Amino acid sequence: MKSYTVKIHIITPLIIHSGEFYSIFELLPTRDGTSIMLIDLNKAFNILSQGDREKFFSIMDTLTTNVEKDKEKLSSARSIIQDAVMKNLDVIIQRVQAPPQFIKDVNTNPYAIIYKIFKDELSMKPYIPGSTLKGALRTALLETLRKKNNMYPNVKLFKNNKPKNFQSTDFEMQIMKKDNNAIFDIERDPFRFLKVSDLMFKKQTVLFDTVRVIGKGRQQKGIPIYTEMSASHYLDKDECIAEGEITIDDNGLKNFVNNYKLGDFLNIEFIMKSLMDFNQEILNNKKHPINQDVKNVITGLCNTHSLIPLRLGRFTQIESKTFKIKQKNAIPPDINFYGGVSRSLIRGTIPAGWCGLKICQ
Repeated sequence: MKSYTVKIHIITPLIIHSGEFYSIFELLPTRDGTSIMLIDLNKAFNILSQGDREKFFSIMDTLTTNVEKDKEKLSSARSIIQDAVMKNLDVIIQRVQAPPQFIKDVNTNPYAIIYKIFKDELSMKPYIPGSTLKGALRTALLETLRKKNNMYPNVKLFKNNKPKNFQSTDFEMQIMKKDNNAIFDIERDPFRFLKVSDLMFKKQTVLFDTVRVIGKGRQQKGIPIYTEMSASHYLDKDECIAEGEITIDDNGLKNFVNNYKLGDFLNIEFIMKSLMDFNQEILNNKKHPINQDVKNVITGLCNTHSLIPLRLGRFTQIESKTFKIKQKNAIPPDINFYGGVSRSLIRGTIPAGWCGLKICQ
C-alpha cells in the first residue's frame, strides 16, 4: 500500500449536497433580519408552553393548497418558534453567515427549500466525501487516456452474440483495456485499487447563499436555489483547507495489470498530471469564461502554494459529465461535455467549487 496526504484549499465556495434540506423552522431569521440562527428543533418544541404548542399545531392543521394564505400561516407558526428561541438561547446551535438578500428571501418566503451540504454530526464541520474527489480523479484520468489515444466510443457492442445497449461505462472500459469491443465488468475496474478518504475541513464555518442560472448576456434565468455551502478563500479572505488521504494498493494493482493488461496508469504522478491538464482546460474555457477577479485569485493561490487547480461539487457543469468529445450525432448524447452558454453562479459572478489540490507522500 502507498499512502499520500491530500490537502485541498477551498478557493470558491464548495457545494456538495447531502440530499437533505433544512426545515422552515430549523433555520430561523432573527427578528431584526440581520442574521440567521440554526436551531435544535427538538429542543425548541420541548420548551414551548402547552398553549404555544396547541397554537402551533392548530395553525399547521389549517394549511391548504392556497400558497399565499399558507405563507402567512407558516410565518405565524414560525413566529411562535422564534419567540421561544429568543427566551431560551441554548436552543441555538449556531448563528450562520448569509448575505442580506438571502436573509430577506428566507424571512419572507417560508416555502424556501434550503439544501444541506455534508457535515460531521458531532463537530458540525463540513467535509468532502471521498467519492467526490475519487470521481474527479477518475474523470481526469480517463479523459487524459482518451485524448492521448484519440479514442472515440465503439457503440456497436455484442454480448452473448446479441446487440448490447451502449453505456458510458462501456466506453470507460474501452479506454482502459485499449480494446474497442470491451464491455464493462465491475470486477475488472482498476479504480477499486484506489481509495480516497473523506476530507475534513479544519474550520466549522459554512455560508448560506443562493445559486442562480446565468444565461447569455448575463441574464438571470429560473428561480434561485437556496443552499448551504462551505467557507472559501475568495469570500472569507482567509485560509480554508480540507485534509484527507489517498491510498493505492500497488501490489493488488500490479497483479491486476498482469492478469488483465490494464490499470498501470494508476500512479500518483499520472494522477497529478491528469488533474493539472484536465482542470487547466476548464479554467481557461473560453465558452464559459470565469470572472477575471475570481480567476486571478485561483491562479495566484495555486502558483503561490504549488497547487493543482481542481473543480468539485455541484453547479460546476462537470459533475455528471466525463469526456470532451466533439462529435455529430454522438451516441449516447451525454458522452459530450460542452453544453450551452448558461452556467450556475453564486451571486451572479462566483463559480462554485474551485479548489487547489496538493498531494504529498
